[in-house]
Amino acid sequence: MRASNSQPNQAAIAADTLIQKNEYCNVESMKMRLLLDAASAFFQKNMNPYYPTSTVWREGAIASLLSKPIPAIGEMKIKTNKYGKLTLNEYIVRASIDGLILVHRGTIVFESYKQMHPFDRREWGSVCKTVIGTCVGLLEAEGKIELSKSIATYLPELVECDWQDIPVVDILNMTAKLHYSKHCLDSNKRARQLLQAIKHVQPSGSVCDCNPINSFVLQCLVERVTNQPINEFLSDRIWRKIGAQANAFLFQDGDSLGCLRISSTLRDIACYGMLFTPSWSKVSQQCVVPQSVVNKIQNSRRTSAIEGIDYLEALGERPFACAYQWDWVMADGDFFKSGGGGQGLYISRIRDLVIAYFHSDRHAGDEAIARILARSILF
Repeated sequence: MRASNSQPNQAAIAADTLIQKNEYCNVESMKMRLLLDAASAFFQKNMNPYYPTSTVWREGAIASLLSKPIPAIGEMKIKTNKYGKLTLNEYIVRASIDGLILVHRGTIVFESYKQMHPFDRREWGSVCKTVIGTCVGLLEAEGKIELSKSIATYLPELVECDWQDIPVVDILNMTAKLHYSKHCLDSNKRARQLLQAIKHVQPSGSVCDCNPINSFVLQCLVERVTNQPINEFLSDRIWRKIGAQANAFLFQDGDSLGCLRISSTLRDIACYGMLFTPSWSKVSQQCVVPQSVVNKIQNSRRTSAIEGIDYLEALGERPFACAYQWDWVMADGDFFKSGGGGQGLYISRIRDLVIAYFHSDRHAGDEAIARILARSILF
């Protein structure tokens, strides 16, 4: 029963007086972090009912992926930041992994859900940046975009500002390195004015910067070149072709320079990931992502650019490159993208493996688990 205002909780007051000021701040900081994490988790699950969205439409039969669980996957020992070394099954119980799926050679070999259902949609976070990167790759393969050309070639409103000399490839590989402050999100200015006001920090192409502005500009590029809203282009070129379980939803905060956000089921993320593997035919009747696009992701070396990543060693080893909006491209050709809300998508073409997950604890720092699983003797 809640105590009345006239009778404050004396024990709580006494306890607070024993906490030093800096410690109290830490307590308050922890409370705020928990509130933000709870709000983030709620948003990830409920984006469509509470925010303006556009629909990415599915079509046809749902991809019928064979499920043959491999029990040894759950018994694998993994090293985690928060809980030390334990099995994958134990980690799922103790940690905040709401959903995890592994698809090997087109067959589901591991699938687990906690605090969500298989048919629930969740927000992808920065993983959706790879979708924008893929769209650019498709248009490049068709000769409609040349990566060496300045972005202002396609978006002339960016002439006579710091964007005008930046080639599309540097934006695609997240090396534009322009100054950006979060106050842009609260500005009354239009997106065009905000873009024009952004300034260089370092020479383009020199340092990696995983900034949502990159994907925002790439979205503008795709829409301008195709003369289609991004949700229609994604529907036509990807979502209607992968046997998706459900329509996906897109959300973008008005005229802010934020990353496009996608909400879908976990299996549909896995189906999207399979487009980059030899088993693409298990979800699509046609090759949606050409081999040329995959090759460019795997071979897009920009050694100096990776130094800008503040979580460079998160996978336990240094990446080979950052490319097409993927944060980590490894020397063996695997590539991975993580999301700020705890999401992840790992692609291993050589192993014909896709790993996708929703993790509610965005501070866990366990991105390396996907790499550990992929490199195990099981695959």
